[in-house]
Amino acid sequence: MTTRSTARVRHPRAGRRVRSVIASLSALVVAALIVMPLGQTAHARIDDATPIADAEIGPNTEIQVTALGPGANVQGFQPPSPITQDPLAAYPTSNPAGYSSVRPFSGTIIASSISDPSLTAEMYCINLRVATNVGIGYESGTWEESNVPNIGYVTYILNNYYPTTSEPSGLSANQQAAAVQSAIWYFTDGYVVSTAASSTIREATAAIVAAAQAAGPVVEPPAPEASITPASDSAASISSAGPFTVVAEGATEVTVSVPSGYAMFTDAEGAEPLANPASVPTGTDIWVRSSSGSPGETVLNARAAVTVQRGQVYLYDGNTPSLDDAQRLILADTTELDAVASATAEFFAVGSLTVSKA
Repeated sequence: MTTRSTARVRHPRAGRRVRSVIASLSALVVAALIVMPLGQTAHARIDDATPIADAEIGPNTEIQVTALGPGANVQGFQPPSPITQDPLAAYPTSNPAGYSSVRPFSGTIIASSISDPSLTAEMYCINLRVATNVGIGYESGTWEESNVPNIGYVTYILNNYYPTTSEPSGLSANQQAAAVQSAIWYFTDGYVVSTAASSTIREATAAIVAAAQAAGPVVEPPAPEASITPASDSAASISSAGPFTVVAEGATEVTVSVPSGYAMFTDAEGAEPLANPASVPTGTDIWVRSSSGSPGETVLNARAAVTVQRGQVYLYDGNTPSLDDAQRLILADTTELDAVASATAEFFAVGSLTVSKA
């Protein structure tokens, strides 16, 4: 099996652009009033009514946030500053002293594939302190890249509770999703449901945490597979770079594309051109040429719909100009979503040789 990491160009997610944190938080507060009745504390992690104005997607974007799923606004408490939660600490029976009061939307977030918006999935948030918006793009990542603790316990919860199963039983979908998200935040952020909140949700949250602690963490699922081999190739500016072999495990077709000014072919001589973009069978060899014959560098992109396992982490794609960071998401149940890969083609100038005869 080829690994996607060798062929993938990952965009930086933090520090790419400067923005005003105060302005961002203010915008989220205003947006949260849209999805919560007046009189409630505005502390939502997402707004499902007003997409962020400058949301952009790129060749690395696999999914895009589209709406809120089932859930509820739940009164709770978070540590005054970020902590690494002890995963084996018993769930508190009272409100933790010194914690800050918060009222986030606790439930699932709906995302859809870029290539086919009918491919949708439910996600849970795995870092309470960071917000997101409708329209924000994400790419798949590893548990290590997410920098979120205790994801093994989170994935145990995903394997055994809503929406994968009907647990915790006897609750509505909104209550189930709220309890599952609240339990996830206990492991990732130290979040605790208030004793003044719904006793049904609080008791279900505590039971989920206890079950995850008793069972122990599970291992990271395999990443969605789309790959291009080799990761890079070079050629003279009047020649073809390649072949690049594009593969998507579990998919029959892969969509390939190159930026304007370059073209794709299925032969080294450039006699059999491809449309841009083009859908090709998985395993196809692609050659890339400069349309002008000039030196330069370009990227061959590949995208395919593949089966993605629950527990897969998704990270901000870094493409929205006003946004430095967005909350990490985790796939709630196994489904079909996009996977992407890229490779670099570099074209160098053809040298010349001058012979002086005496």
